[in-house]
Amino acid sequence: MERETTGLPIGSGKDNPTTGSALFFVQTDTRENDEKWAASNLKEAVWVEAADKMAALHLVESATLRMVDFNPGRPLIFSPWLDDVVTSGHRDLEAEVVLPGHLRTQAGKLVALPAA
Repeated sequence: MERETTGLPIGSGKDNPTTGSALFFVQTDTRENDEKWAASNLKEAVWVEAADKMAALHLVESATLRMVDFNPGRPLIFSPWLDDVVTSGHRDLEAEVVLPGHLRTQAGKLVALPAA
């Protein structure tokens, strides 16, 4: 089922009346030596439309997940997007429109979200 949304207008400061969601800015601490980033194909901050901060983090994680080989004797590596040590997020009242079904990076790149 395709997600129906009209997007949020620039600087609206309001929830999307169609979906009840808002735009969230998710920021990263991209320490290159943190091995958690091997599980993500994106390290830069993004905007994503979501119902709340946790949903925003889950959407970013699912859109950027990279599988990492298991190495016996070493801990499993999980995507850093749900780790509040290396990521943070907040509602952004001044954000530009994000194309429905996508997240937008700070550099302006659009990344498709997985189908729900």
